[in-house]
Amino acid sequence: MALSALFSGCSAEQRCTSGVDEVYSEYRTLHNAEDGARKYERAIVQAGMHVNEAQTQQATRNFEGCVRSVKAARASLAEARAATN
Repeated sequence: MALSALFSGCSAEQRCTSGVDEVYSEYRTLHNAEDGARKYERAIVQAGMHVNEAQTQQATRNFEGCVRSVKAARASLAEARAATN
């Protein structure tokens, strides 16, 4: 079960924190796969931008914005995963 499902009833701050951890970890995995051969694919680059945005919003305590950026990062990561299947 994805972390996103576990935290759906939590506050925006909790969803932001857990979401940032989840998407950052997956982004790093995809970015570093195959010695970084895929790191410039559009979906992975987009995911990285959304992850950075979510981390910035988390740092500035804009938790609702962070949750939106995490959602966008998840969509980009899903697209990147689909491209490998």
